Amino acid sequence: MSFPEGVETVEVSAGAAGYRGLDGTVYAGRLRFTPSVPRVVSAEYGVIALGPVNVVLGASGEFTQELLATDAAGFEPSGWTYRVDEEFSNAPGRAYSVLLPAAVPEVTLAELVEVEASEGTVSWQPGGGAALPSDTVTAATAFGLSASAGAAAVYSRGDHTHGTPAAPVVGSTAGTYAAGDDPRLVGAAQKTANLSDLTSASTARSNLGLGGAAVLDVGTDAGTVAAGDDSRLSDARTPTAHAASHAAAGGDPVTVEVGQVSGLGVALDGKAALSGATFTGGVTVAGADLAVLGTGKGYRFRRGGGALDLEASGSDLVISNWSGGAFDGTQRSYLRLSADAQNCQVAGKVEFVDGLYGATRHVLDGAANTVGFFGAAAVGRPVVSGSWADGSAGESLAAALAVLGLITDSTTA
Repeated sequence: MSFPEGVETVEVSAGAAGYRGLDGTVYAGRLRFTPSVPRVVSAEYGVIALGPVNVVLGASGEFTQELLATDAAGFEPSGWTYRVDEEFSNAPGRAYSVLLPAAVPEVTLAELVEVEASEGTVSWQPGGGAALPSDTVTAATAFGLSASAGAAAVYSRGDHTHGTPAAPVVGSTAGTYAAGDDPRLVGAAQKTANLSDLTSASTARSNLGLGGAAVLDVGTDAGTVAAGDDSRLSDARTPTAHAASHAAAGGDPVTVEVGQVSGLGVALDGKAALSGATFTGGVTVAGADLAVLGTGKGYRFRRGGGALDLEASGSDLVISNWSGGAFDGTQRSYLRLSADAQNCQVAGKVEFVDGLYGATRHVLDGAANTVGFFGAAAVGRPVVSGSWADGSAGESLAAALAVLGLITDSTTA
């Protein structure tokens, strides 16, 4: 991963000779560098999340990888370690921990000394920050909370003592409180009066937004209001929610034919179904790739880049042919391209011809385990016999090569 400019890093490499064993064997495989902490924090750069870093060894065991220094300036914690896991394909690996101090910005992995794994240390600031303990405390003289939050360059000492503030004064001016028998409370509305002590009931109704209906009697005449069970409300003509009744399962379903919607039939004729479509004419995919996807696998025809690619994903790609006209009958598989390695397999007989359906020039038959070159019939591996001393072995070898088609024997006795 890349780091912000100014962050201290260490470049780890295999050195000029590559990553090798004591006997000089070039290691093949990969290395994994895993930080012992999931993240580091800096006041300047914020939080940097850390995770395993996988490094693939080159053909000569070489590699170069930039990693965050374990004591990078300004980051907490500091002094943590990396766990190195060796995952070789040609030799046993091991796991160990190393330090990458910023003082050595370029190191060779083989030169590092194994250390105990550590999550590093975190610096902390004692309580009070840069503030100093207070020498004096002002005694409180009034009840209540401060009007603003406190902020000072000093903090309270544990051995301070505080006085008791004076009790507030009863009165009718600012800064005093009202007594329970204050005469000003006599004019307040009393709960036991049930609002009968209001100065103006009509004004109170207006203030509450009740309007004139609040004082009308229940009845059937003018100037009255109807009760909730008034018989005149039994045929209220409440409209039915027609959207539900017009649905497919409703009592009055509405069915719309394609021909009833202007232009819909013509538009649908030119569209393919999203599932299970069958095309009876040519299909052109213009300016895009064609992908066929299954569960965890798929293949596509890709036109991007400088060539045309047939690609597979998640599984081997097998090229085969069926004897029937609808993917039925006998299936013959000819070519397998492996998904887990760069490996190609050819099954059956392979003929190299001068043109498709033309004369055969060379034959490789894996099923019959025979070969033939330059028009010769495919045969099994010839046996060379005779003696080199009397020349009979050479004659047998020439005859075998001639049978394979590799030479034309024009020699004379």
